[in-house]
Amino acid sequence: MTRRLLESRQQLAGNAPSGGISDPNAVLNFDLPGGYTATNDFAGQFQLNQLVFNVGVEAPAAATTITGNQLYFTGAAPSITQSGFGAITISNAIQIGTNGLTFNGTGPGSVTLSNTAAITGAAATNALTFSGSIPRR
Repeated sequence: MTRRLLESRQQLAGNAPSGGISDPNAVLNFDLPGGYTATNDFAGQFQLNQLVFNVGVEAPAAATTITGNQLYFTGAAPSITQSGFGAITISNAIQIGTNGLTFNGTGPGSVTLSNTAAITGAAATNALTFSGSIPRR
């Protein structure tokens, strides 16, 4: 299944964020069963605060891919949370705001940033923090 990022936000989070399409307080929840792709096809910078994945309640779970234009993690305590079994791939360019970016969660599914050459921002050099049971390679 392929969805635009806004469609995914509306269906998975229940509605569009109060601040509009791009919002430094936006939390995107991905918890539909089965694998799918969500595409950010909005031009320019897409601001958000958190990506939360709870895909698949048992192994093996299908993979989910986030792709398209840049994601800008900003606002208070930006994070990517993996709480599910499904493998997650984020292939977007990522800009990290001044508050860094934390990876956390208790799910055994992997999170792969496949476009690591495109991680930028004021805090990009020391901005990644890992917590929980997320394995690091």
